[in-house]
Amino acid sequence: MPAPFGFKQSVAYDDDAKRRFHHHAGAQLLKLAAALGLNPGEFDLRSNAGGIAVSGEITLHADWLYVQAEQSAMGFDSGILFRSCAGRRDYTGGRNNFASLDMLHEPEELATLIRRHIRPPAADDAPASSGTADTPAPAAAAARRDKLSRAALAQFNGSEHWYRHGLVRGILYTDGAKYVADEGGAYWLLDEIAFAQRLQKAVAAEEFQAWKLAVKPDRTATLACEDGNGRTVFEKALEYTDFPADSIELWFENNTIYLPSEH
Repeated sequence: MPAPFGFKQSVAYDDDAKRRFHHHAGAQLLKLAAALGLNPGEFDLRSNAGGIAVSGEITLHADWLYVQAEQSAMGFDSGILFRSCAGRRDYTGGRNNFASLDMLHEPEELATLIRRHIRPPAADDAPASSGTADTPAPAAAAARRDKLSRAALAQFNGSEHWYRHGLVRGILYTDGAKYVADEGGAYWLLDEIAFAQRLQKAVAAEEFQAWKLAVKPDRTATLACEDGNGRTVFEKALEYTDFPADSIELWFENNTIYLPSEH
């Protein structure tokens, strides 16, 4: 019997390894869908390779459940994210829950864990008045946007804790940056900032950086890095993001990612 695929073996900077990661993760998510009783047509399976320095993510998206597998900056023990949702256009959904990437090898066990946190809809459940299988629940989406509003972020005026980036160990991030990553499902954003310090000479040359994410209604986005004088030194187009707010700004200085209010 062949050895199980190593989901924790880094695939950064290795296109062949990344393709294998996406292939095997997708196959295991299909088994998870079956373990959850999802029939073909009741879910979408998507693969986003991302940049060269990250694993990208593989997403199982049903009418009531959102599951995403990646080699997360939070560590392999948080490589599977799952949460409730209100349709396959709801990219924000409920509270984030996490599981180890190793659980991809145990789809039945992962299905049991998911059911402990998220109740599948009963066959006779009435459609939710706030959304349908094709439309996000406005109340849930608005609640997640509110958590990333200026007023919500203004509570961070200093940091009591500093967290070390999982892959670029010389980079730290603050309570405020962690809050954005947690509430916005945006550890990938911290990854982009951290990896740019290694890969983009124009970025690394700037002692101070203002990183700005702008999300469009069609869920495409632009991520830009500006110097202290408003000059753009790096810009990247994103084909898709599920970040719930229209925009966010993070600053980078002294090897630390933080909110402007924490300066």
